[in-house]
Amino acid sequence: MINDEERHIVCPICQWDYVHIEKVEVNRMGKITVVAGHAPVDFVKEDVHERGSSVTTYFFCEGGHRWKEVRQFHKGNVFEEIVRLPGLKSETFESSDGLKSETFEWPPHELPRD
Repeated sequence: MINDEERHIVCPICQWDYVHIEKVEVNRMGKITVVAGHAPVDFVKEDVHERGSSVTTYFFCEGGHRWKEVRQFHKGNVFEEIVRLPGLKSETFESSDGLKSETFEWPPHELPRD
């Protein structure tokens, strides 16, 4: 281990640390494999436009935000990018005393694909 501390991933939008991995996408020189949920391989496809290899991890937080973190290899360098995605479906409720609260579809069964 390089350091003695565990690093918790937090939502880049709200900074909450209740974060879940939605799926992982591995692109090895244009051959893409996606692993999501309990299924070992969701689907495999080819993308001839991709250069180098990349690993994309899709996350969602319990506050309803979604994002992906992409690590892309190209010519001896690894670049990192964080991209915000559309959030989880939610509903807003108003209590009898006028307070508003929001609930999210939980667990997220069918999240939109990019």
